[in-house]
Amino acid sequence: MQIGKSYFKLSLAICFGLLSSAKTIAIETLSAKELKYSCVEYIASATSPKGVMCDAYLQGFVSGSSHITVADAEQSEFTQRAIRNRAPGGSIAIDSLKGARYCLPSDINIPSLAAQIATTELGKADRLASGLMTQVLKTHYRC
Repeated sequence: MQIGKSYFKLSLAICFGLLSSAKTIAIETLSAKELKYSCVEYIASATSPKGVMCDAYLQGFVSGSSHITVADAEQSEFTQRAIRNRAPGGSIAIDSLKGARYCLPSDINIPSLAAQIATTELGKADRLASGLMTQVLKTHYRC
């Protein structure tokens, strides 16, 4: 019985040691200044470590936002109104069109977005990268 307790304590100590030695990294938000700098680096060299960060951020933002749609061509005003008012829900494609605030053309690419980020002036209120990205989308890609 004593040997069983010793093994249990030893196993517990090993598990605790392994868990406490695991490296943890806190989630941090990306600032607008860091995004702008990384996009400048991306334009200079797409494979630079900072440039890769710009590429990954832009890909993730565009892919993950429910407010962005990639359109093949500009829809007529009638079609846009019909989708907003009459299209039934349930279709992922229709729901994404109805919720879209920003319409990216199908030929848009990351270097183009990076250039727009790099040339956008930062205001005092622009603290987060998401705010800078939204500013670029509002300026260039409103639906």
